[in-house]
Amino acid sequence: DHIPRSPWGFVQDMVAKDYDRFAPIPWFIGEYGGNGMPKAVIQVDLESMRRAAEEVGGFFVGAAMFQFQTTYWKGGAEMNFGLFGLGKARLHTTGK
Repeated sequence: DHIPRSPWGFVQDMVAKDYDRFAPIPWFIGEYGGNGMPKAVIQVDLESMRRAAEEVGGFFVGAAMFQFQTTYWKGGAEMNFGLFGLGKARLHTTGK
């Protein structure tokens, strides 16, 4: 299943149009996820978010990634999440 995500530009536009009433309270993205988005889009999103967070006088302070490592124990569709996977190379076993 493809779960639609909102690219950064869309989120930024949606927040910006009504944000004045919340200023000067900073805001951030609590769970940025690029599931189903091409690598190039994710890269552009992250670079653009970094620039926005560095803007002097801006209220956007950054984002947290959802999630850093693939959740192998969940399996199924959950295998689509995770910025990093463990790869296929076995480095060591516990003997169990």
